[in-house]
Amino acid sequence: MIRKILLVFIMLTISIKAQYNVLQNFEGLQSYDGVIVFGNGNASILAACSGFTSWSQSYSANESSGGLAIDFSALPVKQKSNGQKITVSVKYKKTANLSGSLYLTLNTFDPVKELWSISVISSKNITSSAVSKCTSFSEELPVGKVLEDNLASGSKYSIGAFFQRSTGSGTIYFDDLSIIQEVVSTVPGCATFVSPANESVINYGQTHISWPAVSGATKYQLKIGASSNASGVLNMIVPATNLSMDVILKKRTTYFAKVIPMNSIGDAINCNEISFSTNSDINYCGPVGITNVEPITYVNFAGIDHVSAAETGGTAHEFFTESKGIVETAKTYKIDLNGNTDGDFTSQYVVFIDWNQNGSLNDPGEVYFADGTLMQTDSDGVTSIPVYGDIVVPEGAKSGSTRIRIKKAYYDGEVSDNNPCNLTTDYGQFEDYSLTIKEPVLKTDNVTKDLISLYPNPFQDVLKISDLKGVKNISIKEVSGRILKNMKPSAELNFAHLKAGLYIITLYMKDGTMQSRKVIKK
Repeated sequence: MIRKILLVFIMLTISIKAQYNVLQNFEGLQSYDGVIVFGNGNASILAACSGFTSWSQSYSANESSGGLAIDFSALPVKQKSNGQKITVSVKYKKTANLSGSLYLTLNTFDPVKELWSISVISSKNITSSAVSKCTSFSEELPVGKVLEDNLASGSKYSIGAFFQRSTGSGTIYFDDLSIIQEVVSTVPGCATFVSPANESVINYGQTHISWPAVSGATKYQLKIGASSNASGVLNMIVPATNLSMDVILKKRTTYFAKVIPMNSIGDAINCNEISFSTNSDINYCGPVGITNVEPITYVNFAGIDHVSAAETGGTAHEFFTESKGIVETAKTYKIDLNGNTDGDFTSQYVVFIDWNQNGSLNDPGEVYFADGTLMQTDSDGVTSIPVYGDIVVPEGAKSGSTRIRIKKAYYDGEVSDNNPCNLTTDYGQFEDYSLTIKEPVLKTDNVTKDLISLYPNPFQDVLKISDLKGVKNISIKEVSGRILKNMKPSAELNFAHLKAGLYIITLYMKDGTMQSRKVIKK
């Protein structure tokens, strides 16, 4: 466990409250103001880069990691980030035989756990060769990355250097740890929207709002309303690390939007407002980009019966919206899914359905199996047995045409998030289909349909169906999900050509529902 030692000593520092500005050169062989030590270390006169002393930390199999950082709240005059760009640098020397990774880090203090969470700014591979000359390692933190306003109460930042040993043992000498933040003296200028354009007409639903970076801005206030200078639709502060936002908009509506750049001095003045309107065509997020595509190969749900290629490395997000399913409110439907996990790995499936048809796929009640209940391991997507689950259509689902999205994601020990627009593990695929939602209709053949049976089971060559009322068509599949044959309804089905084994018969009903039965051919 990393130990935390807060040392309060003399340091060379420019005491400016408005931004970070620290140069720690470890002079004086004494303690140093605001320095946090992770692990064990001490001042040393053996390998200074400037002056006479440096900071020495030794690493071995028993002490494999450690470093140091500046806690800006522990300086004689506390320093607060102004949100501008920060240049972080450190100089170092190293003895031979020790190898590993050197990091520049941005650390966040958790006041509840009383621990520092270490985040990497930049990393550098360190070989086992000795480093006898002072070597500099530097990186920049972008505008808007470090803002105390974004922290929870009692939390704070520190910035420093950290080493993780790989092999061997030895010592690293740190010196001249510099953390310099740009100074700002004026408010930023205004921004012009990239999208949507002023007076444009766009699709409703999930809408991408974006703007360019403005020099000196550390955050942006985005306002959207249904009238001029209003913010009833959205009023949000966005950090400068994000220059866009996805917003759900209604159909056939006029909107007014304004983005106001901000910094520690103040807000941009007299920024222009734009207006735009939405039409009757819906928009969803995507296509989603994925580096390592491990495909979905089979989807069977409410009349959707789709097989796609099992090879890895294909299209990250495929749209099969011409394949349409039909569901009724308050009914339960089975979904069968298959996919290629590219070896002995596990994939998780998450299903998103836009029941209220507003363009968002993850409103409450629209996400299924995000808790990890639909997993598949070591599947080639062809001969493997599909996984399945039940989807209950909400009673309040809006009638009409909507979108269903299937997300397949590599399971790395944590269940997938419920984000239909992103894949954090970068192994998987997305597929989109269409779905028609209908109100339930009472039918006189419902009792008959529920009593449909297939017999005899097991069968020799001919399989019989007890009642064909309401049956639209029939398919027979292997247990892998591969369709062997689609057939018109018939009271007797001849399967003399099939090998002995287990098969799945699916009855597709005229009302859009389906029934599946497992049968055994002797």
